[in-house]
Amino acid sequence: MASRTLGLAALPPVLGSARGEAALERTRMAATTVVVTVRAATSSGQIVPGQAGLSYEKAKLGTPFFSESNATLVGLFRGVGPSLLRLGGNSVDECVFVPDGASLGNGSSAGAPLPTPGVITPSDLERLRGFLDATGWQVLYGINLGQNTAARAALEARVAAQILGEHLVAFELGNEPDLFSANGLRAPTYRFEDYLAEWQGMQTAIRLAVPKALFSGPASSYDLHGFSLPLAKASGSGLALLSQHYYRANGEDATSTLELLLSPDPGLPGALTSLARAVSDAGTALGFRYTEANSFYHGGRPGVSNSFGAALWAIEFLFETARGGASGVNFHGGGHTAGYTPIADDDLVALGPRPEYYAMRFVKEVGVGRLVQTEIEAGRLNLAAYAVRGAGASLSVVLLNKEPSRAARAILRFDENVSGAELLSFGAATLGEHEKILLAGAALGQDGSWNPPRLGSVSSAAPRHLEIDLAPASALLVRTR
Repeated sequence: MASRTLGLAALPPVLGSARGEAALERTRMAATTVVVTVRAATSSGQIVPGQAGLSYEKAKLGTPFFSESNATLVGLFRGVGPSLLRLGGNSVDECVFVPDGASLGNGSSAGAPLPTPGVITPSDLERLRGFLDATGWQVLYGINLGQNTAARAALEARVAAQILGEHLVAFELGNEPDLFSANGLRAPTYRFEDYLAEWQGMQTAIRLAVPKALFSGPASSYDLHGFSLPLAKASGSGLALLSQHYYRANGEDATSTLELLLSPDPGLPGALTSLARAVSDAGTALGFRYTEANSFYHGGRPGVSNSFGAALWAIEFLFETARGGASGVNFHGGGHTAGYTPIADDDLVALGPRPEYYAMRFVKEVGVGRLVQTEIEAGRLNLAAYAVRGAGASLSVVLLNKEPSRAARAILRFDENVSGAELLSFGAATLGEHEKILLAGAALGQDGSWNPPRLGSVSSAAPRHLEIDLAPASALLVRTR
């Protein structure tokens, strides 16, 4: 039964050595049997192209970062794309658009003082266009709502639409308006009705400049019922994409542990149901999307947000939100601190992939298609299972073992015949590992390049039955045949 050991590729012992084989056998003997039932005839959502995207602070646009000459970054984006790049974050309401050669001065003929600037120019947009051409990605483009005028916003939108062309999906006006009062951008009495009036005023001005413009919003931090759902329902809002943000908890709290991150969020299913119902009732063309998400806010929790465990969380979050009807997730990032970011950078160039990038690469290997129902009997083990029916006849089954030290022997039961499967492992020695991570037995290159050894395989013990070993702290992609 040597084929079963291929699911244990994440284990630290070296296969082939006496010590490694002995450790592997001990793991098998200690493994707990779990049962995963895959009901291929029953749909439970959709994995669409661009399901896993990236989100960055808009201020990054004012640097040479998003450039076709940034070869490492281009390679990394190609490795998980094409998808959707969202430019927004807190800095969007501090950025000011200035035509090339114009002076900021101390004010504006549009009638309002300029914010503390992250200056964005047409040259920055031209550089972004080159980057999008090189990667095949699209962009959700944020425009300052917190400290801006409608006239300046319309000028920026017109230039952005002309330069970005078919890469531009929609404009996102402002960032987290539910926190405008807390952040000092508005008075304590600021409510949704005030926001809606501002949003519609800026939208009208932009539509005069860009008649075919589409809009996303409200990019709420947390207030689903106070801001997000009301915008979807607002008469005449013309919303094309309902956007929401997600973080599990505060990264500065001691309770923001890996155990918390890898445990179910009791609030997520209800939020997904509410968002899905809102876009269905409103006929929102592009549905809803988590346009900014990651583990813990305030930059993440060092040692947790940058760990292999966070990669397992990212995989599960992508599947759970897809099952709930979301059109995708944009993982927020930037910088190279010990917190979260899928791609590390020094503000000018990319430094390489982090664990969450590996998660995005793993999900890309799963492919797009119809999510089918899975049921897992795992007892007290922290495991999860998902399955996708792609364009062909095969199924892609994803198994996640979030246990730090307990292996599992998974019995997969299908409602159709399978003769065997190809196996792609994803793992690390521990959940807390942040450097030595392997995808199909190989590390990713600095630019996202990947040269895995031959994938493992397993034969079916019965026409509708597979048995596969799953190491602690690991994920496994099972492609049936």
